[in-house]
Order: sequence, then C-alpha cells, then structure tokens
Amino acid sequence: MKIYMLAITEGKFMYPVGSGKIYKSKTAVSKAFEKYKKEKSGGTNAKILVADNWHEEDAE
Repeated sequence: MKIYMLAITEGKFMYPVGSGKIYKSKTAVSKAFEKYKKEKSGGTNAKILVADNWHEEDAE
C-alpha cells in the first residue's frame, strides 16, 4: 500500500499543506490537490508526494 501527502517543496525543504494529512489513495490526494489549487488560484508549487522517501511518483 502506498501513502500520499500534499506538500510544498522549496529547495530541499518540504512543508506539509494544511495539517499535513496523510492519504491512503491517490484519488483522495488528487482531489485535495485540486481543491488546494482552486483556493490558491493555481499559483503554487505544491506536489503530491509518496511516502517511501517523499518523492513525486512517476506517471503511470
């Protein structure tokens, strides 16, 4: 099972978005990401990260 998190990355630092909620499905984190982008008018460097070493997942 993969675990996902929505975070803002700046250089080699990572800042969790909101409360730093952990998501069990890619669908749920994608919905949270879209909602966050709407709230911030799209101008953000937030990313969906995978928990094994907090990296961006390659497109499948």
